[in-house]
Amino acid sequence: MTPARSMDSAWRHLLFWAVLATTGGILFSMALSSIAFGVSVIIFLVMIIMAWRGGHGASLLRPNGMEWYILAWIAAVLLMVVFARYPGSALGSAKRALLISLVYMLPAMFGSQADVRRFLLLLAGIAGLHSLLSIVLFVIGDAARLGIFQHYMTGGGIRMLLLLLLLPVALDRNTPRTQRIVTAIAMLFILFALVLTQTRSSWLAFGAGAVFLGVIRYRTLLLGLAVLALVFWFAAPAQYQNRITHMFTTDSKLVEGAAGDTEAVVGSNRSRLRMLETGWRMFLDHPITGVGDGEMHALYREYVPDAIKDEGGHLHNTYIHVLATHGVVGGVALLLLFFGLGRCFFRTYVRHRESMPGTIALGAMAAFIGFLVNGLAEYNVGDHEIVLMLWMIVGVTVAAARTDASPPLKAVL
Repeated sequence: MTPARSMDSAWRHLLFWAVLATTGGILFSMALSSIAFGVSVIIFLVMIIMAWRGGHGASLLRPNGMEWYILAWIAAVLLMVVFARYPGSALGSAKRALLISLVYMLPAMFGSQADVRRFLLLLAGIAGLHSLLSIVLFVIGDAARLGIFQHYMTGGGIRMLLLLLLLPVALDRNTPRTQRIVTAIAMLFILFALVLTQTRSSWLAFGAGAVFLGVIRYRTLLLGLAVLALVFWFAAPAQYQNRITHMFTTDSKLVEGAAGDTEAVVGSNRSRLRMLETGWRMFLDHPITGVGDGEMHALYREYVPDAIKDEGGHLHNTYIHVLATHGVVGGVALLLLFFGLGRCFFRTYVRHRESMPGTIALGAMAAFIGFLVNGLAEYNVGDHEIVLMLWMIVGVTVAAARTDASPPLKAVL
């Protein structure tokens, strides 16, 4: 190996561990992940400068076919900031767009399929240990829902995405036996922790993605899901069953206030319906660029002065929230971005379905379906941890395809 190649390999290894700390660290601490992300960006920029000086800089910034979709979304976000009611706060939320750089970092740090497999194996191990620790702390604690290192809804969304990405890796016969076993064990802890979060939107999202995998490739998975659903229905504690049976009710309840008086509390589903209605009113009042993605709690109370304490921090629906905060410009840009991501996953799967990149792309498609379903009840595009995981999934899919030495099959789209 020449000194130049040895240096390139060293920088790739540094980027590998920095990105792993970014994605694995987000499970434990946003501060840890943010520091690691900053280090990753610096390493990546150094690699780009060195590559350009060596005359092969374009190799690190190869187009992936999503550039126009990504640029359209970034432009819509910047336009939202310019016309936001609270531009300072909106600029803070716009910084999530920086996470898109993961789509280009991951392909730059993998030299082979073995590197991709190692990354997924380590990520599965970290997520499994994180979930095991969360379960232990939940059992010895007195919380009603598992939310040890992050809010239980965010934790549910992260685990849903990881489970769906890793499921084909664990099921595929071409995956090395050790990786299949370790991944399967980790997934058991992740799945149990997902159940303990009691996050119904993530439960439904996982079910939708898993059914997709069963229909497309793993027929026996459908039977396993049916058995899992039956076991849950008959064996789960009453509070977990109630999370399912009350999913579509809009009943209110009476609780005793701090001063001893009795006050009405809007049921969670009724509150969500009111947030959807309010978001639509915001969109109609600001249809082009929206009200801006900042200080939603204050903006919401301009429309709903009697909103209950925790209502309106966000609108609990990605599509309505983006329309309200980014207007029709942002709504169209988001749909185009989603189309671009889906197209990337589908093309990768079709081209490489007989090899490891096809397996990863299949998991990415399932995770993306879960993300879209989860977005019906959560503003997941506005959740830093969830968006980071989404861009990691995109990046690892692109990277896996570029390490495949076998001739690609003909793409459909």
